[in-house]
Amino acid sequence: MGAFIVEPSTATGSATVTLRLNSSLDYEDPNQRKFILEVIAEELHTSPRLSSKASVTVSLTDVNDNAPQFADGPYSTSVAEAAPAGTRVAAIRAT
Repeated sequence: MGAFIVEPSTATGSATVTLRLNSSLDYEDPNQRKFILEVIAEELHTSPRLSSKASVTVSLTDVNDNAPQFADGPYSTSVAEAAPAGTRVAAIRAT
């Protein structure tokens, strides 16, 4: 079973088809980063058979699928009782 399906797989007359994912893709797999598909439209009831081809390139974009990580920890800080509103209390970085 392939990564994509075409719906509908057959049509009569002029038609619009939809290309859909058949299963989820993973950018970490180098074989799933780029797909080149060939879509063929063929008229079955003519002599000779008439057809046309279109090339469709699907490029997978990476998304961050990892949980954020803090550089250090645990953190501890203090602030003066009389500190005004807006006083910076801490700067904590997560990547």
